[in-house]
Amino acid sequence: MSDFKLLRFLNQETGPVVSMVSVPYPGFWSRKLWHSRAILRPDIKIGRGSLVFDSCGSGWSASKQESQCRALTEAVERWALAYYRKFPEKAALDVDGTSTGFAALPSDFNKKDLYENAYCEAVERWILNAVWDAGGIGLLPAGLNNQVLQGLFKRFPGRLHGFTTRMPVPAPSPIGSPMVFFSLCLFETAEGGVVPGSACGLDESKVMDRAMAEAYMHALALSMLKKKVRCEPEDILEKRILYFGGRPTGFSEVKERLASAPARKKPEIPKVIFFKELEGPWNPEINIVRVVLEGSVPFLCGGEDRFVI
Repeated sequence: MSDFKLLRFLNQETGPVVSMVSVPYPGFWSRKLWHSRAILRPDIKIGRGSLVFDSCGSGWSASKQESQCRALTEAVERWALAYYRKFPEKAALDVDGTSTGFAALPSDFNKKDLYENAYCEAVERWILNAVWDAGGIGLLPAGLNNQVLQGLFKRFPGRLHGFTTRMPVPAPSPIGSPMVFFSLCLFETAEGGVVPGSACGLDESKVMDRAMAEAYMHALALSMLKKKVRCEPEDILEKRILYFGGRPTGFSEVKERLASAPARKKPEIPKVIFFKELEGPWNPEINIVRVVLEGSVPFLCGGEDRFVI
């Protein structure tokens, strides 16, 4: 790992993170990307009844060490969510009890980046809710230009589709930027199912790359879930992946919902009602911030037929 001070969080007996797994893509000798997973202690529960979604942090990078640092940092972010469930009002978990709006970065990163990440995470979930629940945000078709990420999907027969929009940030901007970008990547399976990946940020090209990487992980999860024919998932995200990814009408249903919104309709991003640095046992090595928008809808609410993953 490039940042040795983070290693105190990785300990099989005492750390919140008990193990790290790193996999090269597309293969060891032809590796162009690394994906790392930092596995949390079994008692740090984020979801419930997961068959393929471990309680972990995840990180992609061309550098193995950087992917590990990203995974470890995200795992600590997940730990913070579990930690603050003991006093939810201090992290606005009484308003929205999910991971929406959480962001973490090592303390040597600029805090401006941390605040941007937390705000964009909250906006991403707000857009997903708005697109699916109200059809209220128009998304435009977008190109998928990262050939390395596209290559990951070759193991799964199907097609990739990209969508994007740019959203003006209400003044005065809480992050100093007047605009954020949102990308949605859909992987349409050969059978007509679909799994998504989404991201929000200030760099349009990087946002789509992150959405593609997430869509790949969901395609991988779908493949694994289909093999567990005797097991019914309890985790709502796994239920949604199976519902939309395993049905021949999944993609057509999502495409119809996206087409129902006027292409250039952009409702205003709600105002921020909670913006706070969260203190805890991760300090001083890692800083964590949470942002909550007015009217925040927990993304886990609703049934399996809600395409918010």
